Amino acid sequence: MSKTAEEKLIEYMEEQRLDAVFISKHENVRYISSYTGDDSYLVLDRKVKRFFITDPRYTEQASIECPDYIPVEWRKEFGSVPKAVAGIAGREGYLRLGYEGDTVVVAFFNEMTENSGFEGVDIQGAVEKLRSKKTPEEIEYARIACDITCR
Repeated sequence: MSKTAEEKLIEYMEEQRLDAVFISKHENVRYISSYTGDDSYLVLDRKVKRFFITDPRYTEQASIECPDYIPVEWRKEFGSVPKAVAGIAGREGYLRLGYEGDTVVVAFFNEMTENSGFEGVDIQGAVEKLRSKKTPEEIEYARIACDITCR
């Protein structure tokens, strides 16, 4: 049986000695969580604790599409996404947190790491590399999509 996206990501975290990762790129959020909506971010740790960061407009959809994730309403609980990430990291005791350096701007990074107690580690391209290796199921979905397109 092929590994899930989450299992692949956890293996990557173990190899890189990361306690958790913050996923901010929309296509990577969808790949890992299967969530199809907007305004969504993930924090996943090696203990398979999953946090789904969003605002109140999307919590119902997230609860349906991502039932295994702990919902975090960033506006209500923290006031900003960077503070939500820092708050989760602080509560969970993360010391090394991976983040997608190609989508996290400097101001976001500074707010996220300010007085946080964790080291931010750039994992730019890591999820894309995981996405590039297709599972048999993904290959079958691509074949079906091609068949539909040809018709």
